Amino acid sequence: QKLTSPKWNRFKGIRLRWKDKIRLNNVIWRCWHMQ
Repeated sequence: QKLTSPKWNRFKGIRLRWKDKIRLNNVIWRCWHMQ
């Protein structure tokens, strides 16, 4: 279990970063489209 814990944490971090990246892209696209 101790060996799989860090792997899961890392996977979670990558997933979160991916979600944040998409959200940031959406915000930038919206701002650019509004102007």
